[in-house]
Amino acid sequence: MRCTIVLEFDNGDGSVVKRVEVMRLHRATENQMPGDVGLSLAEGMSLVNCVQQEFVVEQIERFCASHRACVVCGVQRRLHDSHCSELKTALGKVFYCRERWKACNCGADGSRYVSPLKKYLTEASTGELRWLHAELGATMPYRQARRVMDLLLPPRAATIM
Repeated sequence: MRCTIVLEFDNGDGSVVKRVEVMRLHRATENQMPGDVGLSLAEGMSLVNCVQQEFVVEQIERFCASHRACVVCGVQRRLHDSHCSELKTALGKVFYCRERWKACNCGADGSRYVSPLKKYLTEASTGELRWLHAELGATMPYRQARRVMDLLLPPRAATIM
């Protein structure tokens, strides 16, 4: 048996804008153990991490695209530079491109460069992950909380603690 998992992003009108293959799974039907059905925990965690990666990158790209034009004159700002950043989420680390644009010539921008994600992604981790760390840290000893997080969260998400 083979399975291909695909994400489709659209604008809400039903037309597919972007299609991304997330994962391919293959199961041999022979040599299966009794009760060995479904995804393993590692496969499930990997799948969720892949979906999170694609979903966050698409959200960030759409946010940046919607803020690229100058609010005063409507001209598209030019790209100055970009660098790779990481965002720690409860479902694992996500890597994305963080851009800076040159300010518009009309003078509407207060500085020479515009960082669209400066107010959108203010920290390197999501509020949900910070809440989860605080909640577990407040209710159980550190080593026990660490074991629980290592067990339940993807390996790259649990490293914030």
